[in-house]
Amino acid sequence: HHPSDKVVVEYHTINNLNERFRILDPSPTLGILSIDDDILRPCEALDAGFFKWTTAPDRMIAFDSRLHVENPGGNWQYGYLSTTRAANKYSMGLTRCCFLHRDYLDWYTNDLSREIYNKVAEFFNCEDIAMTFMVSAYTDGQPPLLADCWAMQTM
Repeated sequence: HHPSDKVVVEYHTINNLNERFRILDPSPTLGILSIDDDILRPCEALDAGFFKWTTAPDRMIAFDSRLHVENPGGNWQYGYLSTTRAANKYSMGLTRCCFLHRDYLDWYTNDLSREIYNKVAEFFNCEDIAMTFMVSAYTDGQPPLLADCWAMQTM
């Protein structure tokens, strides 16, 4: 715990991507920074992302975005960063570095369709897709907001 009691770093012992959204300790704040252990961002970028989240706490504020695209077979697939940049649009935010309301973590863990939840566990992938579209469903179809451009480019 941080001396301010506002920062809590959780260590999960279960190796399952769904665990990243399970809150182990009571959260001292409404805003949660979800960040992978291999991501480094300057404090200024995180501060800017958090400030943006405070202006729209029902939205997810992501530092990385992707686009879902239709493949030649007519199925949807995850677009790569190059696809997202070339199209100059996005439909999802990645959870490797984002701010979320703590309620979304509870809802993901407890209320997300078990079929989706189990697929994330089975494939050890797509938790960002599940979280993005779950949050979008709770916000009348709105996509996640993105951190300021300069903050997104700090990695």
